[in-house]
Amino acid sequence: MNTYFQQALQDDQRVKVGMRSFVYWTNCNHYYRGEGKIAKVNAKTVLVELTKPVAGDYGGYEVGRTISAPRALNYKKWSVNNRFALDETAGQL
Repeated sequence: MNTYFQQALQDDQRVKVGMRSFVYWTNCNHYYRGEGKIAKVNAKTVLVELTKPVAGDYGGYEVGRTISAPRALNYKKWSVNNRFALDETAGQL
């Protein structure tokens, strides 16, 4: 099994509002990585509020912006490019 997915399943079981995390997403053929905190946990997604700005080609993403990332249990939407990782584990991936 993919180690990213194994770690994502573990993070999925431990995630709580307020935890620090990294969020990875794509938009218009660009890949982004941001740092933030979990703002909301839904059944299929996690909302991460950015705590640091993320530079981008079209102005980037400012602090406070909320990014939606799929949970690992939503495996049809989850990928290594669209996911969240809790702060303790993101450095190990």
